[in-house]
Amino acid sequence: MFRRNMTGRLRVCTHWRLSHFFFLNLLTLSCVLPTFSEIVITELQRDPAGSESSLCGGLSHEFVEITNFGPETLFISNLFITDGNESDSIIPCNAANSAHQHCIYGKRLLTPGQTALILDPDYHIAADSLSCTMKIADGTVLWQCGDNEIGNGLASNDGIIIYKGTRTRIDTVIAGAFDGEETLPKPNSGKLVCTVDHTIEGVSVSPLSCLRYPIVYQNNISILSPGTFENLYNGWVLDYFFDTKRQAPRSVICTLMIRPVLTSHLESSTWTVTSTAGSSRIVLASGKVQPQYSTQAVAIELPLDTVQYSLTAGESMRNIDISVLWTPAASLRFNELFPRSIAGTEPEWFEIVNISPMVINIAQWRVGNLENSIVLTSTPHFLKKGAYCIFTSDKDVFRSRYPHVPNVIQPLQWYTLNNNRDTLYLFNQAGVPADTISYNSHDFKDWKNQSLERVDASKSGSVYKNWDSAENSTPGIPNGASSWRNTPSIFIDAGPVPFSPDNDGRDDFYKITCRIPPEQLISISIISFGGKVIKTFKGPSQPEYLWDGRDSRGRLLDNGPFFVIINIDGNKKKSVIRKKGVLWR
Repeated sequence: MFRRNMTGRLRVCTHWRLSHFFFLNLLTLSCVLPTFSEIVITELQRDPAGSESSLCGGLSHEFVEITNFGPETLFISNLFITDGNESDSIIPCNAANSAHQHCIYGKRLLTPGQTALILDPDYHIAADSLSCTMKIADGTVLWQCGDNEIGNGLASNDGIIIYKGTRTRIDTVIAGAFDGEETLPKPNSGKLVCTVDHTIEGVSVSPLSCLRYPIVYQNNISILSPGTFENLYNGWVLDYFFDTKRQAPRSVICTLMIRPVLTSHLESSTWTVTSTAGSSRIVLASGKVQPQYSTQAVAIELPLDTVQYSLTAGESMRNIDISVLWTPAASLRFNELFPRSIAGTEPEWFEIVNISPMVINIAQWRVGNLENSIVLTSTPHFLKKGAYCIFTSDKDVFRSRYPHVPNVIQPLQWYTLNNNRDTLYLFNQAGVPADTISYNSHDFKDWKNQSLERVDASKSGSVYKNWDSAENSTPGIPNGASSWRNTPSIFIDAGPVPFSPDNDGRDDFYKITCRIPPEQLISISIISFGGKVIKTFKGPSQPEYLWDGRDSRGRLLDNGPFFVIINIDGNKKKSVIRKKGVLWR
């Protein structure tokens, strides 16, 4: 039976319900659940990127991915697909394509553990003549519609049923992804609707889990993987969910779900749950995989800690992401932001960094203010300790300027940054502020079109002294300001004395090294022995200045002594530092 999820995500219901467990401390009882629907739609692409009339777009690149999780082989005979309006047969792809030579052609069956891709009949034309192929995983069984496009062209909210029968009769529903109260009486009795949170061109949908029913589908914002179901691990399906109603202040009940897909895994297999912190690994719970060919559910209690929890069955492993429930107080921080966009050159962006010791999933984290905020990403995205992630209003433009920066995400909606002053909150999945920053252009006298860098991510982001205008933006890498601004006092070093700008590779530059607090500005002048200003360094403060012995017009200075006047300008205090030098060739 199919039912609608009131949250807007698609849910597909079956006949079993997880029974109540009596929980012990770590390992509790295990049970084997009844068999579920064995064939699952594991990815559905309805609105490919590109024109709807293009062979590289909607005319050829729609697909339905199905995976066989059951013990029985699915045969293609009398297999049909419908969107409620148009019904079509499913047949093997017989003509091999050079771009997918390691896929499986002409096969009329889908064995346990295999994945099949139902393609549009025009896909082979696009792949052969226009070289606009999809990245289909090797070993994928390739099928296609017999006559028309899938559903005569899928709309962005279309649902799908795969069934045994005829074009006009449904005998058995094999798999489905759609909203609705019950199955269709006929293949063409009305449009099937599959609604999820968003419909965006080029984004497919896939199940959050195929072991828990009702199945919940979600958008794959950053993943398009035809032929690969990410939750199938070497012949095992490993899943888990948290019972938040039973969550204690320092622990949570986690139900593990373990299902072998290949019969070779049914004998002499064990499962374990471990915690890892650094090089230390502890087994928290373990047991034998039940011999029945079903889903095994085990409930355990996990402490809320910064360790990495993992579920292993046989030779397959899946990490248990506890960060969706809990993160330490010091976790994710704003680290750099660029609010003053330059049209066509650099869009607005900001950077966050993980300063905690645990891996954090940033799915459903939000940014904004107390009245209005946006979701950063709705799909799982994991940040390791010390890792950075960039969020931007235009990913393509950002990539053109910073092509080698990893972890760049464009949210579905953008929270526009104020050019001059703003207060931003970073909210975790529970809606609790994890970080707050404030900036005001009045606090940065040299701020023009640079980014603002946080000097120390462990200190408050609402104190202007912990921010500095960048000499050069540093998305994806440590901030330049942190190396010379993170200091409570002024330090200036200059030399060598003498220096000899004769291009021999030794002492050709007079170097002034600076370490000053972030709220202070620096200006430097080179003065001749006779008191004449020879060279000044203007612009944003820098951690290092190099002088080549030439004046502001590029003329070489005569040999002899000179003076360096360094002015330090704070908001409430000014100071002057003087250094002596000698130029000698």
